[in-house]
Amino acid sequence: LLKKFSKCHIYQLMAHLYRKQSMFQHALGLYEKANNELDSYGLDACYTGIAQAYFDDRRYNRALKYHTMSLDIKQRVQNPDEAVKASIAETYNSMGNVCRVRGELSDASWCLKKSLKMCLKLSPGSKRDLLIASNYMNTAELYHDRKMSAEALDLYGRSLKIYLDQYGGLHNTVAHIYHRMASIHFKSEDYGKALECATSALTILQQIKVANSPAKGRIYKR
Repeated sequence: LLKKFSKCHIYQLMAHLYRKQSMFQHALGLYEKANNELDSYGLDACYTGIAQAYFDDRRYNRALKYHTMSLDIKQRVQNPDEAVKASIAETYNSMGNVCRVRGELSDASWCLKKSLKMCLKLSPGSKRDLLIASNYMNTAELYHDRKMSAEALDLYGRSLKIYLDQYGGLHNTVAHIYHRMASIHFKSEDYGKALECATSALTILQQIKVANSPAKGRIYKR
């Protein structure tokens, strides 16, 4: 089992790296190889990886299918520990985001509320905080789609605070939130705040580009 498990992890790592480079077919092929290496143990992680690759490739039906398969495995675990509970919450959060981009806003709202309820029951710590931040951001995106600007801004702000505490300012997710907030302020004709948020987003992205240049010899996490 250890030999199979190690081989599976190598396939998963390679698949993840291909996915980050937007080479989705290569990623999916390696996730499938990882999937074939194991029986039930570890399949949930493979299914999650496949779902993420399909999501990045904008094949949302398949993404939701594999998230659902991953969730089914996790929910069959007897006496789940904290890590399993966190993983279930994370999967509901991901499913909510998939439903949102598919235009299934009611289903998205249900999944995101389910995820947040589970997150709030987890033990305090960095993992819990980042799960909550991701949930706030996805729920803000849902409010943004529903043109509920005040609610979206509130949750973007809550999410931003957590990400700044956890990652600092130099992170793509922080830049994304500033960009989305700028969009809302612009549509509300609050051009001062829109410019402030847009400038913050641009500054972060420029700093990340410089930090990731070969001359710096340093890579920041996406």
